[in-house]
Amino acid sequence: MLKEGTNHQGLRERLLALASNLGSDAESVKEREFQIGYDLERLNVLLGLYSAKSDDLPAIGANVLAELSLLSKRCGDGLSHLSEWAQFMEEAKLMRAKKAVRTRAPSQYT
Repeated sequence: MLKEGTNHQGLRERLLALASNLGSDAESVKEREFQIGYDLERLNVLLGLYSAKSDDLPAIGANVLAELSLLSKRCGDGLSHLSEWAQFMEEAKLMRAKKAVRTRAPSQYT
């Protein structure tokens, strides 16, 4: 999408920051929620500058800009539901543990 050697370093840095913070389980992402929100906000500001065709930035294709805007929106949507997802995962983990205890053979208790 953004080839190496092009003058889109700021955009590339924002995307890499998001990728490094989002590439783990829900609980770990929840711990970094503030940093992810900050990186997402910085990405949105940069996308706004690209949309406005700021003189300081090189041109970017409309299709790439649309894809990046959609990615940003989806990340924001996911971030807004992160607490619910982390709670769901914790409850599922507890349910699996309870089920494992109930399904043990009686000989394991003696």
